Amino acid sequence: MFENTSEAADKAAEATKKTIDETRNLASDSLNRASDGVKEIREQAASAIDGATEEAKQAARAGAEQLRDTALQASDSMVKYIREEPVKSVLMAGVAGAALVAVASLLGGSRTR
Repeated sequence: MFENTSEAADKAAEATKKTIDETRNLASDSLNRASDGVKEIREQAASAIDGATEEAKQAARAGAEQLRDTALQASDSMVKYIREEPVKSVLMAGVAGAALVAVASLLGGSRTR
């Protein structure tokens, strides 16, 4: 009877050890898969951020280029108008200057009251 009990205990211990080893392996595999999943998500996020950053840079470049082109066109139009209508241009500049002086004196005058 002692031998049967000893054998049963040995078999139970062996089965328990086997179950613990299998559980450990399963847990290790699960952690490895989870780690791989997190790594893949990080890589995808980094790729998405890089793509968005590059798109933003391209949009900014395009906007700056469009603004520069518009400013050049406005400058060319202004130079053309001044060449074609020099008297009107000088009169308009004088009126604009007088208006700025009037606004500045009104603003400056309201501070002293």
